[in-house]
Amino acid sequence: MVPHCVEFELMSDVEQLCERYSFRIVRRLPDHGEASRRVLQVQAANGEMLVLKQTLPSRAANEIACLKAWNETKFTARLIDVLTPTCYLLEFVEGPTLAATGGTSELRAVGNALRVLHNVEVPPALGGLFDLQDDATKFLLLAEDVNGWDRLSPEQRRTASDAIDQLRAHMATSQLVHGDLVPSNIILSPAGPTLIDPVGRQGSGVWDLAQLAVTFFGRFGEDCLPELLEGYGGAPPMLREMFVWMTLRYLQKNRAEGRREFAARLDRLSRTEFP
Repeated sequence: MVPHCVEFELMSDVEQLCERYSFRIVRRLPDHGEASRRVLQVQAANGEMLVLKQTLPSRAANEIACLKAWNETKFTARLIDVLTPTCYLLEFVEGPTLAATGGTSELRAVGNALRVLHNVEVPPALGGLFDLQDDATKFLLLAEDVNGWDRLSPEQRRTASDAIDQLRAHMATSQLVHGDLVPSNIILSPAGPTLIDPVGRQGSGVWDLAQLAVTFFGRFGEDCLPELLEGYGGAPPMLREMFVWMTLRYLQKNRAEGRREFAARLDRLSRTEFP
């Protein structure tokens, strides 16, 4: 929980920006805890609905660079302006998230969106998936030591270690990836799926594919990978290894956080053969 004095200070910063740019605060939007400090729906003086996001300093540079690179693809919320090093303005995208709706009917379109996004040129000086950061999102990075995964069996830790060795040796690192592609970061708008809140990393597209498939299964107990890969155009190299590692990482995470329903589904997933 953010201390009250810090929360007041953050809100004051955002309110000052709203006053400076004549924005009316409509409501606070979900900020997914670790991913940002403040996300607001605001209305501009001309009546246009926008999103004002204050992101974490540790995420800001990569996140904004990624949004700029993807801005012309129409598969991410359009970046309108960067107001401060950690605050930026986006178009407001109407629609429920994939986390709210479930179902695989939109997953082909998501796969196609990822195919396009992963082929956009990587911005310079973007961090990689193997880089370890001292921040709350570090659990998502491949640099973490699997020997510390104390909620898994020794055999599962060995399996995760073998997978990470293969990924370090053979995974491509030349693509621009979202880095936090979970169902709550996909808005199902009338125009099609829109991705939001990227971490922005240089790595391999298998990261986004595996992360979405694993977290979708953890939430709904349903396999979305066939539809996702159909839209993507097939399974890229090292998807199996990434899927295995991602499944065990989220199993460790959900057990550690006491999320029993998610953990039970992921445990079931970890015991099935990769399709």
